[in-house]
Amino acid sequence: MRNDKGSIMIFVVLAVSLAALTGVTFSSVAMSEIRDSAHNTDRTRAFYVAEAGLNWARSALVSGSIVLPRGSVVGSEFVAYSSDVFGGTNTSLDDIGDMRVSFTRRLSGWQLVSRGAYNMARRTLTLEIEETVSNGVSGVINGHFIRGAVNLSGSSQISGNLTTSRVHFTGTSRLNGNLQIIGDTLVGVVTTPAGAITGSVITVQNVVDFEAPSLIGRNPGGLVWRGNFTAGWWPAPPYTLPGSGHYGIIDVASTLNINVPDSNDVVIRVNRLIVNGGIVLTGGGSGRVIFHIENEFRVNGSGGINRGGDVDRVDIFYYGSDEIRFAGSTLVAATLINQSADIVVTGSGGVIGNILSAGSSIRVTGDASTRVRFIYAPNASVTLSGSGSIAGVVIANTMVGSGNVRLSEGDLSGNNIGRHAELLNLWDLPITYVFRNWGVR
Repeated sequence: MRNDKGSIMIFVVLAVSLAALTGVTFSSVAMSEIRDSAHNTDRTRAFYVAEAGLNWARSALVSGSIVLPRGSVVGSEFVAYSSDVFGGTNTSLDDIGDMRVSFTRRLSGWQLVSRGAYNMARRTLTLEIEETVSNGVSGVINGHFIRGAVNLSGSSQISGNLTTSRVHFTGTSRLNGNLQIIGDTLVGVVTTPAGAITGSVITVQNVVDFEAPSLIGRNPGGLVWRGNFTAGWWPAPPYTLPGSGHYGIIDVASTLNINVPDSNDVVIRVNRLIVNGGIVLTGGGSGRVIFHIENEFRVNGSGGINRGGDVDRVDIFYYGSDEIRFAGSTLVAATLINQSADIVVTGSGGVIGNILSAGSSIRVTGDASTRVRFIYAPNASVTLSGSGSIAGVVIANTMVGSGNVRLSEGDLSGNNIGRHAELLNLWDLPITYVFRNWGVR
């Protein structure tokens, strides 16, 4: 009997233990499900907060209440909103929830990133933004703009509309176009022979504030050091540059090919670039060749860069202070962005493309032909003498023409100057945004 009672007791203890264990298990499962349900609810709420932040940023960008910084480098971040949960101080969207909204610069636009928080849950939404900048011409550049005075003598001529503060013409000099005088009076600021201006003459008070280009922080780092490179006559040319990199001296005596096989840019940082021969783009790709020249830039004799090529495929950034001189029968088809040096085009030398300069002087002399589409030098005095000519729009501080010089307004309709205006923060440009590839992570 005692043995039976002991067996019953053991059975009862085991049954009670099993029931207790089952109850604890069910309780744990139930609590886990409750926690999972609560976490999923928190994640859902965090998702909706992030979505609200994304929609807010998108609408604010389109309306103009969010203005993205211009000239940002790829990878840089602009934080539009951040609540205290994310280490920020913004509170205007607290009724929606805690969020952090930022824009990260991409090569051809931005990535919008919105992070939402609810309790411990975090959700992140992304949106790719394609950015299209206008060509910078319409409504901004309506002809030649000379902030100070324009002085012409001899048989010099300007074709196209001209905006300036003062004009003084002598000899048979003339303006074939309209004249706008900055200010509220024409008295004492327009002195020309009779019939020297073919268009209307009016005053204008509100003009665009053109900023000189700045190259601070533009010289690229992290490039492979490649030493000096010479394209000589032995072995027989042509030579091919190894590719992107940081060079000491590049000396082109014969022909130097730069291979651009795809859409990636070839970036060349070089201390001294000396060209007596020719630099030619090969490879058939759509990428650009971008030179960053630190101290010396010379094109001599019959030397050329991208001769006969598309000027939008080559950018030349020059950081030195030594004079840039295009002499002889040189030809450069590129956009030149100059930090401070004086620029001289002489002989029968020529530049095809855009010249953007923060320097104080641009001189075109002799039989030189600067067939630019655009000279942008708001701090510079532009001087034409002899039979020198400029075919393109000029923005400068002052202008002097003597002899038989010609300044003829070129066609800017196909000019991609907006790319440089946006990059260098030259003036405000209309921007169009296209939103693509919404994502969750």
